[in-house]
Amino acid sequence: MLHGPRLSTLSVTLLVVAALVALRRGDERALAAPASDTDSLESPFAAPTDGYHSLGEVTLLLDSWCQTDPSRVTHVELPQSASGLTPPAVLFGAGGVDAAPLESRSTVLLLGGLDGRSLAGSEAALRAAYGLLVGLDTLRTDLAFLVVPWASPDGLARAVAGERHDGRDGTACDDDEDGASGEDPPDDLDGDGQVLELLLEDSRGAWTFSRDRRFVVRASDGDSPRFERAREGRDDDGDGRWNEDGFGGVQLDAHFPSGWKGPGGDGSAGRFPLDDQLARALADLALERRTMIALVFQGNHGGVARPGGTLVAELASGRDRAAYAFLGSAYARATGRASSEVPALRAARERECPGAAIDWLHGAVGALAAEVAVWGPDAVGRDGRANQRRLTPLPETRSGPAPTDTQRRWARWVDDVCGGLDFAEWRPVELGIGRRAWVGGWRNRVDLDPPVELLPHALNGVAPFVREVVDALPRLDIEVLRLERTGELVRLRARVVNRGAFATALGGAGALNAPKGSGALHSSGALGALDGERARVPGEVVFTLEAPCDDALLAGHAVNAVGVLGGGGASQDFEWLISAPPGSVLTLHAVAGETGRARRDLRP
Repeated sequence: MLHGPRLSTLSVTLLVVAALVALRRGDERALAAPASDTDSLESPFAAPTDGYHSLGEVTLLLDSWCQTDPSRVTHVELPQSASGLTPPAVLFGAGGVDAAPLESRSTVLLLGGLDGRSLAGSEAALRAAYGLLVGLDTLRTDLAFLVVPWASPDGLARAVAGERHDGRDGTACDDDEDGASGEDPPDDLDGDGQVLELLLEDSRGAWTFSRDRRFVVRASDGDSPRFERAREGRDDDGDGRWNEDGFGGVQLDAHFPSGWKGPGGDGSAGRFPLDDQLARALADLALERRTMIALVFQGNHGGVARPGGTLVAELASGRDRAAYAFLGSAYARATGRASSEVPALRAARERECPGAAIDWLHGAVGALAAEVAVWGPDAVGRDGRANQRRLTPLPETRSGPAPTDTQRRWARWVDDVCGGLDFAEWRPVELGIGRRAWVGGWRNRVDLDPPVELLPHALNGVAPFVREVVDALPRLDIEVLRLERTGELVRLRARVVNRGAFATALGGAGALNAPKGSGALHSSGALGALDGERARVPGEVVFTLEAPCDDALLAGHAVNAVGVLGGGGASQDFEWLISAPPGSVLTLHAVAGETGRARRDLRP
């Protein structure tokens, strides 16, 4: 029997130490480095500086982009927000002799911080836009890019001021319907300079301490103590409720007509959908600009989420699972983060999200819409790179229900990266009414946005991710397989190919699962009569031959329904016999709704 080499006492000691370190870090594995970003590339466009940008700074940066290349980068005028702030927006695209006006092209929509809380989302939208501008000459001439980095300026301005809030725009709102507005806002009870969370002891409360007492979870029978949760503050209006009528206003990402719940269900959703003029303007732009794909940068789940703020929207986006799987894998490749299934929005946020913008953009506009969160508990580790935190069994040293997996990941991030300093332990406070309460929670918004020194790490890979997605959009091409002339007769055989990775049906069309390399899904004869008799399939490719005159086509159909083409897919071959004198021009057209078009002129 062969034996391995003996280990010395020193070696054994080192192995034991290594094992202890591994046990300490056993739930964390450094992932791949993110894709190369655009900072090192030369560009005439000014790059966003490191750190968070105010609304004024974002406005100046976008102004400089428009001044650098006014023929290809233009301002888009948006109305003022509820408090009078004007969000800057730009529209840009590649130029060329045959390039269509930007306003008439299919559009890629990038929104930052629509939730009114995510400053990192705004920075991600800026980085993505700059990455596209650096490669402006290499972008497709049939696409336009509409970027709104500060999509909810009122809420984001409050975030810049360090306020921890729910994303509302701050306009006057009588949340408790007592005839007065904003009379019971949050207060700093313990004088630490921050307004955190308040736990009010209540035997019927829905919440209790978890085994990690920094976090509260849903209570079950037998759990004690139990709490109701509120923002830190007093009962200023003396109605027995705490901070129920604060600054108020609309949360724009709960304001869209998809599963929307009005004032009776959620006061932040507004009086009725798209009542806010800024939200309405964004919705109008998405419709008018023929939006093909929409990426909304916000949130703190650290990945890509598909539509699904409600069950109905989740089921609808489930039909496009292949497209969202591509988005998720592209994000993992670009950022170096763990690749996983792209969850529905309510699963990513761990709550129902009626009125979410991506649900409406997907279902009503027909865009491939997703939420992209650059921040989350696994976004940045000790070395500044993304980490995959594997959760180890919880110790039984404390009683109580277990914290959620998300809470455990945040706890590890706080302990390992921030030394536990950004979570305030719960402290008892005196309310003066004989009720016990506790104040604590996240300091400095670190669960909502990364500390400024970690922001560049969180943004790594955003620009390459967006560019990969753009390059994967459907792109039609016409392949001529045969072109022969015999006297006045011309024989032509051709087909349509989708050079993109996505199918020609995007978003609410629900046909993105067409397999790669698939041919025509269905075909018909001339469509002149059919167009008025049946609804066209979203994303269906129509292949047309334009001959010199009406009676020139001797065999074959002038208009053919190819069907939805999957990524890399090709149609069946189509053949024609045409009577065309020498010097005639035959033109082939392929059109797939908003997702692509191609043209080829032939002189047989």
